[in-house]
Amino acid sequence: AFEPQRIVYQNLCANIALNALANVHAINMAAGSGAGTAALPAIDYAATGNFGGIALTDAADGEAVQIAALDTLPLEQCHLIKIDVEGMEFDVLQGGEKTIAKHRPALYIENDRAENSPRLIAHLLAADYRLFWHRPPLYNPDNYFANDTNEFGDLLSQNMFCLPRARDFEVTGLVEINSPDAGQNGG
Repeated sequence: AFEPQRIVYQNLCANIALNALANVHAINMAAGSGAGTAALPAIDYAATGNFGGIALTDAADGEAVQIAALDTLPLEQCHLIKIDVEGMEFDVLQGGEKTIAKHRPALYIENDRAENSPRLIAHLLAADYRLFWHRPPLYNPDNYFANDTNEFGDLLSQNMFCLPRARDFEVTGLVEINSPDAGQNGG
């Protein structure tokens, strides 16, 4: 698991240890198209906020973050890749082309930026994947802390569930995406 934010990375490591997840390896870096650096804007972790929604920048100020490609990992197996990287989804796919071609994992990718969506969809269709919209609500009434306050209203997360076309899975309840110009609401 790549996590570029140092504080969030430490939280991830604590959760991995508390849940005895021996098969999870946390890496305090960002995933991207290749080796490089980026910056995290100044973040007040003591304030309430969505720290998972913070995008990396190329600004000179902020905390420096190293970037690596997925293809640099010596993976013997890979069955699923989840990508939620605030607009850098295409970069991560580019940096993981060899891994994805070799292992043909299922992909779960955030696709909530209309300006990036057509290129992202076209790339995955060309890689012979079947794509499906998955739009879970941000609030789950059956949440871990049994919190009954919905602070998100009707907001949905905008994701794609992607399966290699060669795997003959039946998918129900999701809208299939058949073209790059399908838009965020259609197939």
